[in-house]
Amino acid sequence: QGLGNREPRRRVAGSGPVELRVEGVWARLVRVAMADARRVAARLPIAPPERATVPAWRELADRGAWREAFDSLGSAGLGRETRAADDVEELLVLADVARLSGHPRDAVVPLERLLDSFSQDRRAAVAAFTLGRLELDVLGDTRRGAAAFERALALGLPEALRQSAALRLDELRERTG
Repeated sequence: QGLGNREPRRRVAGSGPVELRVEGVWARLVRVAMADARRVAARLPIAPPERATVPAWRELADRGAWREAFDSLGSAGLGRETRAADDVEELLVLADVARLSGHPRDAVVPLERLLDSFSQDRRAAVAAFTLGRLELDVLGDTRRGAAAFERALALGLPEALRQSAALRLDELRERTG
């Protein structure tokens, strides 16, 4: 007979056949081990579940505190975060932090990274349009502004912005000949 929870039937004097159920060795070991584990676990401190840590600059940006967000990053930190960013949303927020805090030149880097790495994303066309406005209106670079507007149109800019980009390109062509 194998390792089970039953022993063979035994005859007890003065009675008929009696079946004795004896707990197997394995069942006892498991019960003791579980009791030990519960005692040890009861003494361990319970840690809260780990949460993803949100950087200070991102919390500030999410509240619309653009200047404070930029101040917490600085120009070097913005560049570091731009290189580390792995999604479009993060790059758009970084561009907004720079742009809306009065650092338009720093906003160019995350927008260009977005266009280089995520050109298939539906938001890439609007990012290119924003880059065109920065280059042309704020930084005064007509060549780079025109290239960004052309790219925005090529990426499928929404109709609401398409006309504006086309008009800006026409104006640039008239001015530059």
